[in-house]
Amino acid sequence: MKTRCGFVSNSSSSSFLIVSRKDLSKEFLLHSFGISETSPFAHFASSMAQTIMRLARKYDLIEELAEDDFCGNVAYIPEAFKPLIEKWKKEDLKLYYGVFYNGEDETTEFLNQWDLNFETDQMEMAHLRNGF
Repeated sequence: MKTRCGFVSNSSSSSFLIVSRKDLSKEFLLHSFGISETSPFAHFASSMAQTIMRLARKYDLIEELAEDDFCGNVAYIPEAFKPLIEKWKKEDLKLYYGVFYNGEDETTEFLNQWDLNFETDQMEMAHLRNGF
């Protein structure tokens, strides 16, 4: 069977990369999103955080990420992720990668379509919609 490597345009999925000073937790992500427990959006934001934690896999080596998700070739990692990878290499950060797929549940579908590119003093997230 032939495996296609590299960028594939596919509107039913999107990939994300997170570099973080701390391990991912619901509380940490809610704080990073700027959502307090008393916010009217706390329940939905909590669901978003749990989905991100479920789908994000932690990596210690860039070669592991390439092997798992980019046909074993670091060169296939999207350019949009490379600044975060450089930051991860230079600083003592955690690296997470995951994919949102439509059809899984409402929260995942929302995250797949939402622009999740943001940076705080504790974490940074890059999100590539419509393919990975």
